[in-house]
Amino acid sequence: MTRWLNMAPTLTEEQNQALTEDVLGRLERHVNPQMARNLRLLHEEFIEWRSEGCYVYDPMGRPYFDAVGAGGVFALGHSHPEVVGAVHRQLDRGGLSVRTGLVPGQLELLERLSQRVPGQMPFGYIGSTGTEAMEAALKLARLTTGRPGLVGMQMGYHGMSVGTLSISGIPYWREGFSPLLEPVRLVPFGDLKAAREAVDSTTAAVFLEPVQWASACSVAPAEYLQGLRRLCDETGALLILDEIQCGLGRTGRWFAADHCGVVPDMISVGKALSGGVMPISALMFNQRVQEASLTRPLFNNSTYGGNPLACAAALATLDVLESQDLVARVAVLGERLKAGLETLRVAFPSVVAGQQGQGLMRCLLTRDPRYGLMISMLLMKEHRMILPSMSHAPHILRMSPAFICAETDIDHIVQALRASCSEVRSLGLPGIDRHIREIGQILAEGA
Repeated sequence: MTRWLNMAPTLTEEQNQALTEDVLGRLERHVNPQMARNLRLLHEEFIEWRSEGCYVYDPMGRPYFDAVGAGGVFALGHSHPEVVGAVHRQLDRGGLSVRTGLVPGQLELLERLSQRVPGQMPFGYIGSTGTEAMEAALKLARLTTGRPGLVGMQMGYHGMSVGTLSISGIPYWREGFSPLLEPVRLVPFGDLKAAREAVDSTTAAVFLEPVQWASACSVAPAEYLQGLRRLCDETGALLILDEIQCGLGRTGRWFAADHCGVVPDMISVGKALSGGVMPISALMFNQRVQEASLTRPLFNNSTYGGNPLACAAALATLDVLESQDLVARVAVLGERLKAGLETLRVAFPSVVAGQQGQGLMRCLLTRDPRYGLMISMLLMKEHRMILPSMSHAPHILRMSPAFICAETDIDHIVQALRASCSEVRSLGLPGIDRHIREIGQILAEGA
């Protein structure tokens, strides 16, 4: 088959079927045979062909509204012209860095971020992924304090490496990869008493997300974050905030920490920093950490971290966020989404347990995992809306729509959820169970 990049912008149904079969064949041969067979049997294959604004399009040009944005990557929507243009201009000059000469974009980006992060954190490290940023934080925490102990949060999430899994508290992701880093203590999120019992003179740092995106968008109370800051000051431990998903405006402030005036020792950013175009992350830190890092100038390294293309995308992203005052817009849209989700809790009490989150970082909690799974399926099949339930917690539907979306887009999300909640309420759990059994039978017969 002709390479997909050389194909027409929009395909006929026959061309789409041929391409889909080709892609599924490669999925079967090189990744997961069972996944490929299941997609064929259930007719749930979806090829991301192109994307623009709030939509992803399949090869036949059918639009799918993106309500989750890959966990916050697409804060500016898909293919934002200013970000794409900046990357094109840099690509005309050169692509990746030889990592010997100076890259102006790196230094400008760190300067721009230092003007936005809480407090005085003018120093930084640039990576390609959130995991890289948090791995750098782990190293710097031990280097700065000379201590081994790490404290993370139960149901927290910081990445997929062995190091970041060690301070993450979601069993679904941790199981099967032991032994992880030691010594690590995981404490309940929001429980200051438990934190006081865990943090001592051997603790290098306390790690947490101000909003636990992977665990129902639980928001850390202001007094809790303030208490952790005091605890770290008392013990000499570092306070490290992971704002990879909630930072850069997602909560209606530039950083979630800004809601309560807490200044950490380090703060990580990513996701939205990419502009939805180029992978990039950063870790910003204060003078105390900087002094330690100077003893190990190459404390961390990344072949692609801070490359010129990614820095161009990140700088353009900051330009758009600032020039269009999108952070303030998020606060307004977030309240509209919150109010809409609350109406679902009232209208469907047997299906919806509640909602929580901050800004445009929200989760709808259903009363049974089967409800969450079914609503997610209905949203995709009947409304062409990308809003999947969470693999480790299927009863949770998380959403992080683009900052650029209109009020009508927020209403569209709520209306699609309303229709899906109504349908699953009519089906009830017995009806959903029958549907699941029918799917299982189809899959078994096709195996």
